[in-house]
Amino acid sequence: MRRADFRGVDLSYSNFEGVDLSEALLDGADLSHARLSGATASGASFVGASLVGADLSGADLRSAILAGARLQEARLSRARLDNANLSFADLRRVSIDFVDEAANATFDGASMEGAVFKKCVLTRASFEGANLEGARFDDSSLVGCRFGATARLAGAFFADSRLDLSSFRGALMDGVQMDKTRAVRTDFNRASLRGAELVGCQFSRSDARFADFTSADLTGADFTGALLYRAVFRKADITDSSFRLVRYHEADFAGVIGLATADFMDSRGIPKGMPKTTTVSSWRG
Repeated sequence: MRRADFRGVDLSYSNFEGVDLSEALLDGADLSHARLSGATASGASFVGASLVGADLSGADLRSAILAGARLQEARLSRARLDNANLSFADLRRVSIDFVDEAANATFDGASMEGAVFKKCVLTRASFEGANLEGARFDDSSLVGCRFGATARLAGAFFADSRLDLSSFRGALMDGVQMDKTRAVRTDFNRASLRGAELVGCQFSRSDARFADFTSADLTGADFTGALLYRAVFRKADITDSSFRLVRYHEADFAGVIGLATADFMDSRGIPKGMPKTTTVSSWRG
């Protein structure tokens, strides 16, 4: 069925397991609850198609176009998604696990509320404008990904994941959970992480200028070498956190918890909100 034309056809509940659908045209087709596990659909076009509840486990979707497709509650375990285009797709409550080939995938503008990614490798994927509220990434690698100011990440969950070299510039991340997540040399410039749970996170050498960490739990977090100019940490818990070698001129630490246990050795700048009677590891003006 290579290069077959199924545009607009009702294929719901069909069985395409292991079938070659590479470069097929399935735009607007109804593939809801179809079985496509192990199918080869590289370069295929599913624009606006319905794949609700479909089984795409192990499917080859490299360079496939799924823009605007509906994939609610679909299963994509071990699917191959390198260079796949899922822009504006509906991926609410989708389950994507053990996907280690999803480099350069595009999820721009996608609806991904409640989606679950487990043990996935999404190197250089783009999520600009995506709604990831309540989405979950467990033990996944999102190195070099782009989220940007229009991505919505409130309440998203990243556990034991890697976000190195990614961009969250200006993103709304209030209430996000990033426990024990690595985000080295990551861009959080002007991002809002109010009330976020960031216990044990690694933010070393990241750019968090103007970022808002108000009331965030930063217990044991590591900001070594980070840029924190005018960042806001008001009422945040910074117990046992490291701010060594940071640049934090005019950063606001008013009302923080655990200030005396934080390490500010060799940091530079004149922060705000530091009680004059409080002793912390030395900083330089």
